[in-house]
Amino acid sequence: MKRISYLFLSILILSIISCASPKQEFRLTSGRLAASPNYILQDTGESGIVVTFWFTAFSSIRDKDGTLINVPHMLTMHENNTLGENIQKVIVAIDVYNPKELEYRIAFESIYKVKTYDTSFKNFGVAAISHLNYRHHTINLPFPEDLTHCTFSGKVILDGVTLFRLGSFDYKRG
Repeated sequence: MKRISYLFLSILILSIISCASPKQEFRLTSGRLAASPNYILQDTGESGIVVTFWFTAFSSIRDKDGTLINVPHMLTMHENNTLGENIQKVIVAIDVYNPKELEYRIAFESIYKVKTYDTSFKNFGVAAISHLNYRHHTINLPFPEDLTHCTFSGKVILDGVTLFRLGSFDYKRG
C-alpha cells in the first residue's frame, strides 16, 4: 500500500512539474518584443484577407539622455484588464493583409464609464478605409484619468458585410 502512495505522489509531482512552462518572449530581428498575445483572423472565402490584431498599454521611462521612452505592455482579450497608475495610453494595433486589394473598412465602438458621471460615453466611428495589399492601423482607446470601465469592439467590413469582429476587449484603471 505504501508503494502505491509513493507512486501516486511521484506521478502527481511529475505531472505538476511537466505542466509548468516558462513564459516565452519572442523578439523581432530588431530586438523589439513581438506582440504576444496577438489574434489572427483569416477569411477562408474568396477575399483571402488576414487580420492580425493585439492590444497594448503603454507606460514610459526616462532614458539616460532624458528622452521619454514608451514601454509596451501586451494585454489579453480573455480577461478584464486592470491597468496600473503608470499606464498612460491604450491602443489596438491591426495589421491587414489584403492580397486581392479589395476595399474594406475598419469600424470601432468603445463604451466607457468614468467616476464623475452615472452615464456611459460612446466613442465610435470608422478608423480606416483601404484597398492596399498591406496596412497597419492603430486605434487609440479611451483612457481618461477617472475611467472605471471600458469595452472596445471593432469590425472589419467588406462590401457592407461584417467579415471579422475584433473584441470584445475590457479594461479599467486600477
